[in-house]
Amino acid sequence: MLLELLVHGTRSRSELADRLRLSRPTLSRVTKSLVAQGLLVEGATELRSTTGRPSELLHVHGWV
Repeated sequence: MLLELLVHGTRSRSELADRLRLSRPTLSRVTKSLVAQGLLVEGATELRSTTGRPSELLHVHGWV
């Protein structure tokens, strides 16, 4: 996951789950742990469509 973000840049949890072929609950559990360790940072939000919640973007700490 960290390599994916380093290579491809900031992504939403949904994009990461799709690209890494992980379930959303699994990805959320892993990202929560990485955020708690200070390796990932939750950044800005991005509105992808006219409906639903904005996506919270993730990036590797120190690499924006």
